[in-house]
Amino acid sequence: MKLFKYIFKPKKVILVFIQFTNQGVVFLAAKKKYAIQTNFQEFETIEAIVKKFGKEFPYFIHINGSGVLTRYIDNISNYKEQLIVNGDKNDFYFSSFFTDTKIITSFFRKSLIEKQIEILKQNKVFLLSISSGISPILNLEENVHAILDYEVIIEGKEVIHFNRNETNVVYMFNSVFVDYENCISDGLLYNFENNISTFEKSIENENDITNFKDYQQLKIFGVSSVFLILLLLLGNYFYLNSLNQDLANLEVELQLQNDNVSTLDRLEQEKIRKEQLILNSGINSKAFLSFYADAIAKTCPGNIVLNEISIFPLKERLKEKRKVEIDQTLIEVLGTCSSSSSLDNWMERMNRFSWVERVELLNYSKTSENLAEFKFIILLNK
Repeated sequence: MKLFKYIFKPKKVILVFIQFTNQGVVFLAAKKKYAIQTNFQEFETIEAIVKKFGKEFPYFIHINGSGVLTRYIDNISNYKEQLIVNGDKNDFYFSSFFTDTKIITSFFRKSLIEKQIEILKQNKVFLLSISSGISPILNLEENVHAILDYEVIIEGKEVIHFNRNETNVVYMFNSVFVDYENCISDGLLYNFENNISTFEKSIENENDITNFKDYQQLKIFGVSSVFLILLLLLGNYFYLNSLNQDLANLEVELQLQNDNVSTLDRLEQEKIRKEQLILNSGINSKAFLSFYADAIAKTCPGNIVLNEISIFPLKERLKEKRKVEIDQTLIEVLGTCSSSSSLDNWMERMNRFSWVERVELLNYSKTSENLAEFKFIILLNK
């Protein structure tokens, strides 16, 4: 947990000093780390400071000069009301140092820096605190002798001397010459880093170090979450593309398989049709077609003329989209003869063939005095 807190602890802050003088407003700012001497730069506007240092680090604002009042008073619970007799304490910012019996407090009207605060809000700068006066440095050591705007001596955590520094020539802290901005900055950072209870911030309930840690956590976790979501979306995009590609490949393969199945089915049907054709063609009969034709022609008498021999004729006339069926037990013979006795003798001879079941005369008609047309069938043994 300590490591976790350390990670989100601000390593540096932007210290902004706003000094109100009779000639105007002076802005000084620097990126500051506790106990490290830093050169403060002068800026013309608060916007220039934000442009220079950005929004990565939290901002401290310290006010001094005209409009800032400092008082040394007794430690009472309603000290603010006692100081602001004809006004509302909520209209002022207070920065105070407490002892058991005394308070050193500096305060100024909020309207004094209202414009600057609004600019910081518009630029979404994280304002960590606002302070004023000498109180930020009075907790740096147990015994303090500070000479800044005021000369303050503290011994044993009690204020034994407090007086305005009228010379304002040099600044000293415990007999050491100091730079005003660095001295105040170190005091501010020390109080915040150590959460000193005897120092009251101007915006105690609005923004503090805990809020900044939460802000940093939210920012880091938020950015990480957005990055993770984008990464997941990107991964999902490529994965979806991969699935779509696999699906397309499978659809092509399925189409090929369907084509193959259709081809196989068509070939199977063709095979069945041709097998059926072969079966119906008489090729598989006991004898070849030429055998029957030769036997019939060989026994035919000389006075009989054969006009037509149909070996295995169709069972019915050809019809569209109907299977062709052949009667493999039948032979039809048509011709003309001059004598019915010759026809009878011929039919009698064919009846004696082992492959003939019987011969039937279907038609016999005279076409002239000496000629007649006939038609008979030969039924074959199955």
